[in-house]
Amino acid sequence: MNGQRARQEFIVALGVSVVVLLATATFVGGPTATGEPRAGYNRAAPFTQDASPTTYPVTFTESALPPGTNWSVSLNEITHSSTSTRITFEEPNGTYSLYTWDVKGYLSYANRTALNVTGAPVDITVYYDPPTAGTYFVTFVQSGLQFNVFWKIQVSAIINGTVEGGGIGQNYFGPTHTAAGGVDGLENGSFEWTAFPPSTPEWPIPDYFPFPSTGIAVIHGSSVLINLTYRFAYPFFFNVAGLAAGASFTLQIPNETVTGSGSGEYLLMIPNGTWAWVATAAGYQSQNGSVTVNGFPESNVVSFTFVALPASPSWLWIEVALTVVAILIVAIVILLVRRRRETRMLKRNFEAQASTSEPAKPPQPPR
Repeated sequence: MNGQRARQEFIVALGVSVVVLLATATFVGGPTATGEPRAGYNRAAPFTQDASPTTYPVTFTESALPPGTNWSVSLNEITHSSTSTRITFEEPNGTYSLYTWDVKGYLSYANRTALNVTGAPVDITVYYDPPTAGTYFVTFVQSGLQFNVFWKIQVSAIINGTVEGGGIGQNYFGPTHTAAGGVDGLENGSFEWTAFPPSTPEWPIPDYFPFPSTGIAVIHGSSVLINLTYRFAYPFFFNVAGLAAGASFTLQIPNETVTGSGSGEYLLMIPNGTWAWVATAAGYQSQNGSVTVNGFPESNVVSFTFVALPASPSWLWIEVALTVVAILIVAIVILLVRRRRETRMLKRNFEAQASTSEPAKPPQPPR
């Protein structure tokens, strides 16, 4: 009896072992029932990790900068800076976009905007030119932008108080988050500039705005440096009432100004923080207040009403009043002069009569 049970346990154990061995061989890619390897698996090919690609030096050499000047070059989205005459990247084979940054007082350029690394080192010269004698730079330095973002500045000359249309230049700078660029060749004078929201090569970036977004650059014998900060901003509407049709006004928060004409709704993009605002219009009392933004505002509408100042007398009435006063003064002077003359004549007549009349004789005593 015991021998029969032992044989049964042995047969069961042997069967389980065979099933386990077959399942294990099938799972790890062993031979199948047909004796062929499993599809997609090569038992003879061991696992290997890809080796790092070979890199080659891409060297930029600056020309004409004063010794020790800090200058920068961007290759794709990587920017390197140096105070020496050379900047070197180590790059594998491929195509790379190239951007050279202007330096205050110098305009940079290279002979290409892209380069190819094809199994050999690449050498590029970056040229820096100072402005022509008698001309200067308006240089803009921005902060707050992400990589691979373009930003745009337009500069227009102001001649006899009028802004020239079209602008001197529409300048795109990028791609980095610490960028500088500008307009060169400007003579002494005043220039209006406008900074536009950033964009990628394909589309604009919504809700990101420069502060300040506009201003006046005055060149008087030297170049001008202007700093911009790009911030995520939220829409704020100002309902303006009380203005006559066509009456212009100015609405200002720190670093941002909006002008309008007549009553209506006007939009400002405001970043996080508490901002004081003031609105002014000729002939009206100024209005002011503050707004607070902490994320998207729950209430993003401010309403105010301009109140007209008391009407001031016109120049015509002022001229009439001055004329009447002048006539009265002249009349009074004439009367005074005439009365003085009459007084003198009466005095003369009295003196003449007194000199021609005989003096009265004293009475004689009786004899």
